[in-house]
Amino acid sequence: MEGVATTKRCRSAAPCRRADGSCETSPTGAACGAGGANCSVCSGGTTCRPAVCSAAGACGTANAADGTSCPDEGKNCTKDLCETGSCTHTELEANTCLIGGTTCVPSGDRTTNTCQACVPATSTSAWTNKTVGASCTMSGTGDAGRCDGSTPPPDCCAGCLDGGNTCRAGTTVTWCGKEGANCAACTGAGECKVNNCIAGACGIADAGNGTACADEVPAWSCTEDKCASGAAPTRSRDQYLPDQRRLLRGRRRQSDQLVRGVPWDEQDDLDKQERPGRPRARAVHATPAGRVAPAA
Repeated sequence: MEGVATTKRCRSAAPCRRADGSCETSPTGAACGAGGANCSVCSGGTTCRPAVCSAAGACGTANAADGTSCPDEGKNCTKDLCETGSCTHTELEANTCLIGGTTCVPSGDRTTNTCQACVPATSTSAWTNKTVGASCTMSGTGDAGRCDGSTPPPDCCAGCLDGGNTCRAGTTVTWCGKEGANCAACTGAGECKVNNCIAGACGIADAGNGTACADEVPAWSCTEDKCASGAAPTRSRDQYLPDQRRLLRGRRRQSDQLVRGVPWDEQDDLDKQERPGRPRARAVHATPAGRVAPAA
């Protein structure tokens, strides 16, 4: 009838009527209802359990398909995926480790200790310790070294490793070496020489001037035995001290007279040397014929 407004009705099979009056034949979370009533918008769901409209036209929630992306929890090495209605972050990206459940690192050496590394094939949740002797690099300096045998975690040694794989500085003659090589004991220095360890390598240098060296006649001990320019001095009578020169001359006369069978008194001999103006006594010895003759 002209001038009379009409209301559009949905067929009885249509679950609900939209706000514009159209009929919704396939109810969803955005248009849900039953019996031709006005459609409702379902709300209150989450990414992994979104709001849905049931076949009966009632709003509710249901699990999203497993593997659906969900919000990032802030770790760049985890995959953020729905699993049985929950957002999970346990699966890691390839070639990464989640150390202690908090720190994401790429596979490879640890920056602060290169004797540890992220090795996903061994562990994705903890650092993997390298074996003793493995190559490493000192953090901060970049110096080459080898991993020591200290209580885990091992450390990078830029000095040398002793017999127990303990890291030594490598700067002494007892423990000399570098870059994690086995320590060496520096030896071989002769008289008036000293062993040294410079830059991790053994060497031999001159002993300091005045360093005591071996006595050339130990029984006499009457010379100044000191090194000079890395060598023992060439002894001459000028190098003996005055008192020592007198004693040495006396010892030589003692040797001569004992060979000839003449008694010798050391103190008397020294007294005679100290009194050069006094005539020296002449020793005598028996001749083959039994005669007494002055000593030569």
